Amino acid sequence: MSQHGKVREEQAATTPAPVSRAETGWLVGLFAWLLTHRPLLVGGLLLALAWGGWHASGVRFDQSVEQMFPVQDPTRATYDRYKGLFPYDDARAIVLVEDSRVWSPAGLQALQELEADLLALPGATDVEGPLSVRDVTGGADTISLARLVPDVRLPTPARQQAERTARADPLFAYNLAHPDRDVVAIRVRLRLDLARSDEGRRVFNAAADEVIAAHAPRWRKLLLTGIPVIRGRYIELVQRDLNLLSPLAYLIITLLIALTFRSLHVVLATVSTIAAAIVWTFAAMKLLDIPIAILTSFCPIVIIVISISDTVHIVADFLERLRRGEERRPALAAALADAAGPCLLTEITIACGFLSMGLVNITAIWEFGLVMAIGMGVTWLANMTVLPLVLSLGRPRLCGTSPAGAGSRATPLAPPLAIRLWGRAVDGIEHLVRHRTRRVVGVAVSLLLLAALAGSTVDRVHFVFDDLWPASSLYQDIRFGETRYGGLVPLAVFLEAERPATEGMSVLEPEALRFLDRAEEHLRELGRSGELPVATAVSVATYLRKSHRLVVGDAQAAQDGGLPTSRAAAAQEFLLLDDGDEFKDLISPDGAAAALITRLPDLPAETVSAGLRQLERWVAANAPPGYRASVTGILALSNRVYELLLQGLVQSFLVAFGVTFLVFFFVLRSSRLALVGVVPNVAPVVMMLGYMALFGIDLKPSTVLLFSMVLVVADDDTIQYLSRFRRRYGRLRRLGDPDPHGRAALGLLRELGLPMFITSTAVALGFLLLSFSEFRATANLGMIAGLTLFSAVLADLFLVPVILRAWKPRVGRDG
Repeated sequence: MSQHGKVREEQAATTPAPVSRAETGWLVGLFAWLLTHRPLLVGGLLLALAWGGWHASGVRFDQSVEQMFPVQDPTRATYDRYKGLFPYDDARAIVLVEDSRVWSPAGLQALQELEADLLALPGATDVEGPLSVRDVTGGADTISLARLVPDVRLPTPARQQAERTARADPLFAYNLAHPDRDVVAIRVRLRLDLARSDEGRRVFNAAADEVIAAHAPRWRKLLLTGIPVIRGRYIELVQRDLNLLSPLAYLIITLLIALTFRSLHVVLATVSTIAAAIVWTFAAMKLLDIPIAILTSFCPIVIIVISISDTVHIVADFLERLRRGEERRPALAAALADAAGPCLLTEITIACGFLSMGLVNITAIWEFGLVMAIGMGVTWLANMTVLPLVLSLGRPRLCGTSPAGAGSRATPLAPPLAIRLWGRAVDGIEHLVRHRTRRVVGVAVSLLLLAALAGSTVDRVHFVFDDLWPASSLYQDIRFGETRYGGLVPLAVFLEAERPATEGMSVLEPEALRFLDRAEEHLRELGRSGELPVATAVSVATYLRKSHRLVVGDAQAAQDGGLPTSRAAAAQEFLLLDDGDEFKDLISPDGAAAALITRLPDLPAETVSAGLRQLERWVAANAPPGYRASVTGILALSNRVYELLLQGLVQSFLVAFGVTFLVFFFVLRSSRLALVGVVPNVAPVVMMLGYMALFGIDLKPSTVLLFSMVLVVADDDTIQYLSRFRRRYGRLRRLGDPDPHGRAALGLLRELGLPMFITSTAVALGFLLLSFSEFRATANLGMIAGLTLFSAVLADLFLVPVILRAWKPRVGRDG
């Protein structure tokens, strides 16, 4: 071959291939027009940002455990019906008092003052503690509810009897007093609107904390807990994450961009672009009424790290054109036109992958997927509008040195240090790809096999309060509350009449009461056997069993089976006890539904799933005719999530995989090239299983979403690489190059390798920042995602060139 031909081939392999005018001419014209009419662009963006900022400021927080519940699931439908009738099981704050003096006269006096202060809290409607709780009393003539401790100055025998009743009676054991510890509980019922409101919970917690601080010196231990309190604490932790991690991510990205490009102008353009994308994403959350929850709270960080990929590709191309001597505005328009298509297809691919998370069928996950899909769209929009606007407002400093004799603006500049260092790194990569192909493949296959083998040991583990660090004060408070209160996670046996009662109270039929009574005993048996850690269970039958013995005497009650034998007798006893408020947790206002309520500690789902299935089978087999019985409550829904995890993971991943392949096929117009693109994106997913096994991280809702997310986020650099490979390959083929696959693959390493490495490093660092989260699951997610996505760029840099050179897939007219 002539020397001229060799030079021409070298230039073809190392010079960026321009995009054909037929493909992007209209885009160049569009961006040139926008840059020419900057006042119009500035005005439109200011209006869009003002609109977005106004809506974004109204996004609500929601840390309810329902965020981790399934969507459109029969178990969820039952739970929603139950909550509609019995909404107070998670609307009570619990104050636990531990001290050896709690049942002394001085202790009772202090408890009375504490109960009074708690009842005065904003939103508190009722208090049940040792001085306010009521017991079933009376005899054959009449029965009623009277205070267990009517006066703090009770004589010693009466006070001791009240203590024995509080510790042993099924109505009060654990609900009021621990059977074996010097602990009493005060339950504070909140208004529903306050218990369901983030602001309401915040106000209540702040006021309650002041009361607890004022009374704490009197007691050995005084703790405020309960579902609404825990939710309020979660919101505080989420806000801390937002206040720390998002600015930290901004700082890391800013430093990385500054060190790479050494241009304040580029840094300002990058930061402005990310800010616009985040503002518009939060505005969409407000319009769709999607709250800031545990998962959606780190959407800004994900947007930051994904947005930087498109930004770096555009900026790197723009600055390279300026170094080659092109004029600023045409260079910027050409860089945008060159990146618009690949970047848009990348964002569409990532968005579709995030949308596939809806198949996991868990509220928090599909909301996260939807928010991120929207975020990808506005990220592309910000990179196509805000970024060029800021870049066009000044002249970026060009890193590098002018060659000797350079005297005009059009003289090309020597590349900066980062690019020169990258050139040396590419020399090493190219050497391995060219001359150590088998070694590269052998190392990759070995790592993947080891990761897959280790990943087979990863367990599925799910808690209700799953995201807390064991060393955190909230985690310790929850565990303390569980041991002293018998558990904080509600569970219920829900009994519904199949047809609404036309008169009276249908759940007071003898067969319904006997079912509730037997179900209560069955729960206690499960607790004694250890199948379910049940400490207490209460239903309307618990009250009527006690009242019936007082009315008819012990002998007749035993003959009756402990409960009224007719609906009329049950209704009469119930009406004597009910004052319109006492039983709202146990029987519906129309009498057509009843609940047997209990609480359990927050244990791993696999620990309680067998016991729950046994309880569900018993309930289904023993439901009385004419009634529908089911097991529900937060714990039952949490167990259902555990069952859905693997199914949702597989479905979501397969959809994300299919979307990835189809987009690659559409962009590259080659099924074989599409398969090449899939390899470096599936390989990191396998590596992720190995990382999870290495660090002892389990499958749970927060980590399940990683598989689809990593697959689609890793697509970004691969699409950029292969879309340009297709153009480079076509150019070399037209020039008659004998090895267009190899020369195009290796030539692109020098052109795109540095932007790919920078963006992947930024993405990895951004996710690794989540390791500083207040939530353990979020921190684990960030660590695993960061390591996995850094593995993805290594797969792009090593495996893709190897596969392209070895397989030589059909491209374009070759296909």
